[in-house]
Amino acid sequence: MPRTIELQLTSEDMANIAKCLPNCDWKPLWVAIGYLSTWSAHAYPKVQIMRDGDGPDLFAHYLKEDGSIGYLIGAVWHNTHYGFHS
Repeated sequence: MPRTIELQLTSEDMANIAKCLPNCDWKPLWVAIGYLSTWSAHAYPKVQIMRDGDGPDLFAHYLKEDGSIGYLIGAVWHNTHYGFHS
């Protein structure tokens, strides 16, 4: 089953996230987005990834075929990397 990925990050979101990344190293963000995008791809046909609040934290809604939320994972910034919590 193909998956639709909705990355709901504005340019303002990206600028605010960048302020938290050490030495403007975007790799932790791309790793987090990659993880959230591919987690349980066989079970949920759509994922929406967005910023959580004012900081660099993210969350992902995993949607069922009917559009209802089947699961939620947060990517929490730990000063050097993201940790994932459901």
